[in-house]
Amino acid sequence: FFFGMMPMHMYQTDPMVVPPPHKVGCWVVPLGLLVGVAVGVALTTWASAESLYVASAVRTAPALPLQATPLRRLEDPNPLYRLRSGPPPAKPQAKHPGVGPKGPRQTAEDVGSSHHWGFAALLGMSMSALWLALRHPQAAMAEAERELSAVYTPTAPQKLALFAATGAKVIKPKIRGFICTTAHPTGAAAKVQKEIQYVKANPPAAAGPKKVLIIGASTGYGLSTRIATTFGYGASTIGCFFERPSERNKPASAGWYNSVAFEKAAHAAGLYATSINGDAFSDEIKAQTVERIKQDLGQVDLVVYSLASPVRVDPVDNVMYRSVLKPIGQSFENRTLLTDKDQVSTVKLEPASEQEIQDTVKVMGGEDWERWINALSAGGVLAEGAKTVAYSYIGPEMTWPVYWSGTIGQAKKDVEGTASRITAAGACTAYTAVAKAVVTQASSAIPVVPLYITLLFKVMKEKGTHEGCIEQMVRMLGTRLYPAEGGVVTDDEGRIRVDDWEMAADVQEAVAAKWNTIETETLDQDSDYAGYQADFLELFGFGLEGVDYEQPVEVDLPMPSFAPQGESRRAALLGMLAPAAALLGPGAPADAESYVKSLGLRGQTNVDVAGYQRTASGLQILEARLGEGEKVVQVGDRVELELTGRLAGKNGLYFFNTNQTGEPVEYTVGDPNMIAGFTEGLLGMKEKGIRRLVVPEGLGYPDPLEFPGPIPDPVDYAFREEVKSVVNTNSRDCTLVFDVKVVKIRRR
Repeated sequence: FFFGMMPMHMYQTDPMVVPPPHKVGCWVVPLGLLVGVAVGVALTTWASAESLYVASAVRTAPALPLQATPLRRLEDPNPLYRLRSGPPPAKPQAKHPGVGPKGPRQTAEDVGSSHHWGFAALLGMSMSALWLALRHPQAAMAEAERELSAVYTPTAPQKLALFAATGAKVIKPKIRGFICTTAHPTGAAAKVQKEIQYVKANPPAAAGPKKVLIIGASTGYGLSTRIATTFGYGASTIGCFFERPSERNKPASAGWYNSVAFEKAAHAAGLYATSINGDAFSDEIKAQTVERIKQDLGQVDLVVYSLASPVRVDPVDNVMYRSVLKPIGQSFENRTLLTDKDQVSTVKLEPASEQEIQDTVKVMGGEDWERWINALSAGGVLAEGAKTVAYSYIGPEMTWPVYWSGTIGQAKKDVEGTASRITAAGACTAYTAVAKAVVTQASSAIPVVPLYITLLFKVMKEKGTHEGCIEQMVRMLGTRLYPAEGGVVTDDEGRIRVDDWEMAADVQEAVAAKWNTIETETLDQDSDYAGYQADFLELFGFGLEGVDYEQPVEVDLPMPSFAPQGESRRAALLGMLAPAAALLGPGAPADAESYVKSLGLRGQTNVDVAGYQRTASGLQILEARLGEGEKVVQVGDRVELELTGRLAGKNGLYFFNTNQTGEPVEYTVGDPNMIAGFTEGLLGMKEKGIRRLVVPEGLGYPDPLEFPGPIPDPVDYAFREEVKSVVNTNSRDCTLVFDVKVVKIRRR
């Protein structure tokens, strides 16, 4: 009947599309009825077959260690279809020949009856569950778990496996460009252990640091320095980093897993190791670190600065600055390697503006390093004779236009100037340590450099002089910063050089000889591209020998040194069935089309909306309510939010809505996986404050669209496709519109 009446309804709705019923013919209703019956029979048959399969499987599964709760006849008060809480009345097992003293067994009667009783139970479950879900959607899941528990009554570990997500999953690398969006905890532990073994096999010849602070301690040279000082010199270490723990059963960042593995190894060896997770650029993390040193170590004798971040929020003006990788003065064109396509290609870069140069120096220059030393000195936690080191890179002339002579080079030169100022201030002696080219997340993003590294690796491995991060740091500490004889070894300009083997004349000549002749077809033959790829995967815990990557692993690993914070991680359940009222209250437009029109967007991402404040990045903000209290959102804060998100390119379609659940969501502000516009829009908000954020394409999702992080992640497949259809299509407006209310700010 439904199928038959559909054309009549459509005709009334849109007569221009569907012909009137009398032109369709009187056969429509009977045919629709037949189709409906056929579909119903098919679904009923399938459901019955499924119930037979499930019932038979339960009865014949001797390995299922459940308490002996027999299947009941339909006349029993079965909570599955009566929706009555509480355990069912006990029945003697003798009445049920399918369950006996020797365990479950199947009989011919059971197979025949399973079909009937299973279908009846399924029908009752479906109708009652539908009624419950429609009337009380938030109670439906809790009720279902209670009733299932009443039937099966599993033991506690089995209950966890049946009704709760344990976090164990098989993790595979997911690579987007020069970034891997997943990380493997077991692989990360194996990588850390490999570096520890190298340090133990190459002990230092002289005494070294005993109390060390590493700023940027979770990956690359920072992590290797922490491992080398801990297991080479027995040092106590404090590591600062900004890494993402596991949330909503997603893997944590590689740096998080590296630090977990390091702390476990250090504690097992009886060595002090603690960590601070937050934005190292902020004054709050500096103050927290000073207090930790006072409480636990008293003073430190070595401070290592190894931060690598594309953005920085200046704590003085609270402005987010962004770095760029560009030449200065003129455009630059050279060969490069497209690692996502395994292709040797040509890249052309336009020169940076003066503002971009200044912003890059602001992010990657020495200003924050100096602020750290000033904070440590003011707190009285720098030991007499303390040293501080910041890592740098110079590289060969072929990379200079995009590196040493480009925007990054200007920042590195500023770091060298900062070292002179720190030393002159007298609190400690500062050095820059120039390391060799290695595969890191940062180096993978620099044009020209990946191709250079693949050629360099092949030449240096053939000569037996190749080093990775841990080999570099062991040599830097043991032969340069703390040599067996004499003082710190530097070049004429005061730099510590451990790039000497890379910059050897014979090595650079061999690399230059292949630079202009290598092609995509000869990539594997003329370079060590395989080694580059292996090193890249190892950054994220993949490709390590002895790790079974087909086995599920626990993704939610706590940091050993972190005290339990007692904060529940409430997953953001997405409202996918119907839009709820916007956070801004009764004044919000009721329908989606009016909502988008009210913003003044009309399908364009760069139009200024009346009444909104437009930032330098293009984000537009409407301050609907200022909020209360003195505390404002800063990078590193943990915030509870009420949040809705809409797609302007889909007439304001909701893809994220906490109003559906009544539960706020929690995020760490500045998480590298947050979309940039959302992070910027949160800064400066107070508790109970409300903003509407109009996020343009450049500050929203990447293209091609992936969902690596917590803001926002429409996990429902259909809605993922809706978002992708907008963000990955140039012809549609990719603007995202968020209504955000800050419920609580937690300072870390």
